Amino acid sequence: MKKSKNLLSVIITTYNRYELLKKAIAQVEKQTYKEIEIIVSDDCSTDRTSEIAQDFPFVKYVKTPQNLGYAKNSEFALEYVRGEYVIFLSDDDVLQEETFFEKAVEKFMQDKQIDSVFGRVAIDNIDEIIINKFAFKKEYATEDFIRQIEELNFYFLDYFAFSSFVFKTEYFRQVKPFSSIYNDSSSVDISNIIKYLFITNKVAFIDEIVCVWKRSNEDSISGTKHDDLVYQTLQAVTAGIDIYNFFEDKSKCIRTCNAYIEHAFSMILSYKEQLNNKENFERLLSKLENKPIYIYGRGWAGLELKKFLIESKRDFKAFIDDTKEGFEDTIKYTDFLKMQGEIIVIIATYKYKWLYEIYKKLSTCKNIKIYDLVSKE
Repeated sequence: MKKSKNLLSVIITTYNRYELLKKAIAQVEKQTYKEIEIIVSDDCSTDRTSEIAQDFPFVKYVKTPQNLGYAKNSEFALEYVRGEYVIFLSDDDVLQEETFFEKAVEKFMQDKQIDSVFGRVAIDNIDEIIINKFAFKKEYATEDFIRQIEELNFYFLDYFAFSSFVFKTEYFRQVKPFSSIYNDSSSVDISNIIKYLFITNKVAFIDEIVCVWKRSNEDSISGTKHDDLVYQTLQAVTAGIDIYNFFEDKSKCIRTCNAYIEHAFSMILSYKEQLNNKENFERLLSKLENKPIYIYGRGWAGLELKKFLIESKRDFKAFIDDTKEGFEDTIKYTDFLKMQGEIIVIIATYKYKWLYEIYKKLSTCKNIKIYDLVSKE
């Protein structure tokens, strides 16, 4: 299909969420950049989704020949793209910054070496909106950005998402996007991003909340079945294998693949352990003295623990976390060291490597008592 210069193609994949889809399209309409095409790819919905072209005549509506699932539906939609640039949204993604597309295209136009542009995300965590701020640079060489993702332990969804990235269509098609050894893999988004970064030059950052993604009650690395380690492995580890298989010269990606696989297994076990959060929190509560409490780690386990401690009328003071900025309830480790008096620190992670490293770090502190979520004693 002939590419149209400066046109930005917006793909919205959907399945049986007609009302959400309408809201998603309405948000795209608000973008100040108007050189866009909107492609709705319907994965054989049984609701009113097929009526969307009547509600929005400017939308290109396409329907898969059969129900394909998220990855294959996205791959199917890509065939209809005419734009020089492309972004992928799901029907429950909500665009925020109305100048996002305009600013992204400006970045591409100002520097031809820039091959992708991304912005921040906010997380809809049911009863609160979470914005994890990290001091990203305005631009990265793509190799440096891959290192940055590794340093963030691949927790990219805390800071950005596949739906907050704009790609150059020509290069995106080259990375065999959405192709996986496991067709139902939910980790294709991160493999798409990393493969793309490996073959391109520079990535630019827009310091705005550009998109909100919804975290489900059943959140895990795959979204469901926390206690099924085989299923979780198929979902999570696949991305590392897909990246590895993409390159003939494995030396180019082996460091990143190794780091990702280590992260994936650690996360799988962590999510399984989080099934026992309530039991672990209650056991921990029975041991805590009546002293100020700090939680080391503002992750999902830490956030649940904070809520539990407050409901139990315990003296929660703050999180300690150097990677989460801009929260009133969070301090850096260096600031924690200035605290006086007897203090309790609870390490809120189920990842044993992190647990060891944090214990080692805290062991030099005076007048603190350390607890964790793993110890049964």
